[in-house]
Amino acid sequence: MTRRSDSDSLPRPLAIALALVAVAFVGLWAKHHGFFELGALGDALRGERFALRQIDFVGASSLDPEALWRSVGIPAGTPLVDIDPDAVASALAAHPRIARVRVARLLPGRLVIGISERVPVALDMSSGLGLAEDGTRFPLEAGEAELLPQVSGEARRALPVIAAARARGVELATVDAPRSRAVRVRAVGRPTVLVLGRDQDAGLADWTQLAGSGLVESTGAREVDLRFRGNPVLRGFPKSTGGGNGETR
Repeated sequence: MTRRSDSDSLPRPLAIALALVAVAFVGLWAKHHGFFELGALGDALRGERFALRQIDFVGASSLDPEALWRSVGIPAGTPLVDIDPDAVASALAAHPRIARVRVARLLPGRLVIGISERVPVALDMSSGLGLAEDGTRFPLEAGEAELLPQVSGEARRALPVIAAARARGVELATVDAPRSRAVRVRAVGRPTVLVLGRDQDAGLADWTQLAGSGLVESTGAREVDLRFRGNPVLRGFPKSTGGGNGETR
């Protein structure tokens, strides 16, 4: 591979002169072939050489590129010059799972489509749809629902909790976010209910420390109230008997 350094660059006057010569040459060539006439230029750009031959989707992971392109409705072989990138982008942006889309034409016959997919972070139990971080709902692909925390109640209250849990490395199984009560969650693999307040990050930080201590398992607590920063409250202890005098402990 040839590398170019600053010392290899041409003197500025010579570089400008060569650039002007190149522009002049291109102009003479275009004039000779009649491309300065708008009609001739339009006919040339609609010739077979400039027909749409290749469509590249960049960023599609769960979505099917072929199905996406069929939804646009542009037939193969359409002259590239007749394809409006903005119209293609608008058609694709109507898909609920696409957050952003950019379209570019590359001569002679290539269309490059870059998309950003919405990623499901939770399953909305009321609708059976996936939830993105921004609250958008959309149908899930096969097998996705089993991997997501189940959300009941208000999504706008549940989603910040899910984001805070992901940042803390806490994998949630369920999130119950009613309108007027505290948010209650369960971590994957644990039956204990966690009660969270406004500062979800602080509460989850307390939980990660508590979860590693073994205290919840040893006491059998069924609920941990994390609304008091630095002071988790354990509740719901199972009743047991077996005291020396037969009393319930």
